[in-house]
Amino acid sequence: MPRYRQHSLFILNLLVLWLLLFLGHNWEEGLKMDAMENASIAKFILSTGNWKSFRYELEAYSQYFNHPPLVIWLEALFFKVFGVSDSIARLVPALFGLGTLAGVVLWGEIALSIEAGLLAGWVLLTSNRYIKFASDVLLEGPLCFFLVWGTFFFLKSQEKLNQKRIRYSFLVGLCLGGAFLTKSVFFIILPLSLVTAFLLNRSVPKNSLLVFSGTVAGFLLVLAVWFGFGDGLNFLTHHYSAISSRVESRNWATFLVPTKNILTTYWPWLPFLFWGLGKLLKNTQELNLGKSIAFTMSLIVLVMFSLAGHFFEHYLTTFYPPASILVSISLYPLLKPRFKLIEKVLWGLTVFLAVALAVLPINLRKNRAEPLATTLREMSAVCHGQKELLITRTAMDRWLAVAITLWKTPYEIKSIESVDSTPQAGQLLITSKDEAPPSAVWEKVPLCHSQFNLYQSKQFQYCRRSQ
Repeated sequence: MPRYRQHSLFILNLLVLWLLLFLGHNWEEGLKMDAMENASIAKFILSTGNWKSFRYELEAYSQYFNHPPLVIWLEALFFKVFGVSDSIARLVPALFGLGTLAGVVLWGEIALSIEAGLLAGWVLLTSNRYIKFASDVLLEGPLCFFLVWGTFFFLKSQEKLNQKRIRYSFLVGLCLGGAFLTKSVFFIILPLSLVTAFLLNRSVPKNSLLVFSGTVAGFLLVLAVWFGFGDGLNFLTHHYSAISSRVESRNWATFLVPTKNILTTYWPWLPFLFWGLGKLLKNTQELNLGKSIAFTMSLIVLVMFSLAGHFFEHYLTTFYPPASILVSISLYPLLKPRFKLIEKVLWGLTVFLAVALAVLPINLRKNRAEPLATTLREMSAVCHGQKELLITRTAMDRWLAVAITLWKTPYEIKSIESVDSTPQAGQLLITSKDEAPPSAVWEKVPLCHSQFNLYQSKQFQYCRRSQ
């Protein structure tokens, strides 16, 4: 767009930074546990050819209704085209991350200025928890994409001279539908943020009936396609029972966990976030709709996950895009007089980061999957014909072991309490170094680099006895 040409260096900076942080080779090679779960389900789609009914671990999730299908479908599509690997699995969240970045820049432009939007994009990419979770095969990164673009399209529908209100309203509905097919009930963050922002501004939407009708039409279209071609009604019938067990009782300590998480991790941007909030509350005459939605969305995300009864840190990924708008509101007046100089300084920092990541032999995140993944690689080199792995819970947490095994291998897995298990045909056993199964029925398979012990049945032999 012509109005961005004068800031082409800043845009290049954002693109390079996105590439480094979402796809750079020094970032974590392995996926996180929940990410391996999503990727494994996508892998099962290719092996079964069934795009409507999902499965995961056979004992607990022979039918999988925990999350809607959109992200898993996209992962499976990429696997079908490009092959199955950790790197390919990261392409989908990376592309959603790029889209979220673009949406934040455009949102910031509407809220304040082009320069503020670019700053908001840079703040987003330097928010460590956002990058940590949005770059993995989790659902919150794609959810951010739909929330941000839903907000942008809504803001466009409210411009005075815009003759395309119905089109933008319809796009808001499509984003709502995308958010629903990504993270089910958490799509409510967007309409709640919009309504609360209007209450804060003491106004009503322009052409409210037209905007409402277009939004509903877009949302219903998404649901109609899902119900017609993706078995959406069957999913919704089972979805609540699948997730109801996650609702837990709350006390004051757990209620404050999300806020405490932001206070301890959102650095160095936390002081600027508070400063931006203070400026908005002090100068309410400068509070436009773009700023109001950034404020209300940040607040609603915190409140929602405080009350939800179930919290993991990656749930807060949706906090960071609107928060980056608020941070840019406080930063921009300080940097405006020297914005061109700031562009060059930030470009220099990005080049330095690129060189450092290319030269230094480091990973920026620990990979919890690597010890068991090493064992599985060695096992694959010496063992053939097995169909199921038994892994003791002393050796590894059940769900982490399930995620790693189903993602890294074609085998089924069963997590067991003790080593006193009678082997069946097709089974191998993985234990901790301190465990020893009955020697009458199991024999140890020698491995060179493993942190675990591998055993095969004396009756059913699948492994070479020496490497």
